[in-house]
Amino acid sequence: MRVKAFFRLLLASAVALLLGCAAQPVTPAYENPGPGWTRNDMDETVLFLITDDSMAKQIDIVNPTGFNNKEKALKVTCRLGNLTLQPLPIQIRALFKDRNGATINSSAWQNAALPPAPAYVPFEASDESGQAVKVIIELRRKG
Repeated sequence: MRVKAFFRLLLASAVALLLGCAAQPVTPAYENPGPGWTRNDMDETVLFLITDDSMAKQIDIVNPTGFNNKEKALKVTCRLGNLTLQPLPIQIRALFKDRNGATINSSAWQNAALPPAPAYVPFEASDESGQAVKVIIELRRKG
């Protein structure tokens, strides 16, 4: 009887230990843009447009976050992950929009090579005009 109780206790301890040590998925934290910036939690501040349907299944976009400062500038940060095992060459740009949806500023296309999974690459863009309320991050396959 004591042997049975001992094995039950041993089994329960092993299960508890395994559950407690189970690896939690690592999610990269959003970028902190530094002092003076406040996180903007408004819905749809940051939108993504991936122009290649096949590429949409190969990219992981983590923690897209908009930030504002006291001058009403808008900064956006995120991390881009490649879900494949091969390098993924892309181009990326930011289109900053006003309240009416008009583009008030855009960055030039930037070339980037996303390393194979599981690496993530930070991306940041900003507009200092004080008029931008939304940003569209556009991604396309380089080539």
